Amino acid sequence: AIDKEENAKIDKLKMAIGEAQTEKGSTFYGVAARMQSVQDVRRAYKQVRRQDPAATHIMAAFKLGGNGQSDFCDDGEHGGGFSIRKTIDDENKSGIAVFVVRHYGGVHLGRRRFEHIVNSAKSAINNLYK
Repeated sequence: AIDKEENAKIDKLKMAIGEAQTEKGSTFYGVAARMQSVQDVRRAYKQVRRQDPAATHIMAAFKLGGNGQSDFCDDGEHGGGFSIRKTIDDENKSGIAVFVVRHYGGVHLGRRRFEHIVNSAKSAINNLYK
């Protein structure tokens, strides 16, 4: 259970949503937010999950400023979190968390899914820094 204070902190997070991409029934979209701590990342994940409870996968990666602490999570989409983490590096960003949400459409996309994951992450990052 999340208490009222934690809910208030979650609701205050400013998140940017990227352009959705669809292929063979699967839809991908990215969400990015500026982060200062691992606790912020956890809060942002809860917010993404709360806003889209029907998501099949919510892949995530973050890189904090200062100490450069980073991590990623595939959420069952093998290689997805790593691809997002690499995108954060390629875009030369820190103090950020990026989530890519997938709604699985019933058809395996193979390696093509990485193109959608990376493009979704980039779109969300670009919207965050507009």
